[in-house]
Amino acid sequence: MGGAIHCFKNKSDTFARLLCTVVPAGLENLFKEIGQPVAQGEFLKIPELTEERKQILKQLDLKYNQKTYPPAF
Repeated sequence: MGGAIHCFKNKSDTFARLLCTVVPAGLENLFKEIGQPVAQGEFLKIPELTEERKQILKQLDLKYNQKTYPPAF
């Protein structure tokens, strides 16, 4: 259903991969902007939700017509 609130979270104790298909195309650019390339097998720490990070997310939400909710939503 379009516009449904959702999130992705790995609740296991092992690494996981996610294949996300979005139609129409374009949202992949948000992931390119927010992501950070790493080597295979390397994983980044979850970024701290600082005021600066919140502003970055807010700007990306506006740019890509999205809505980011706090982790405890």
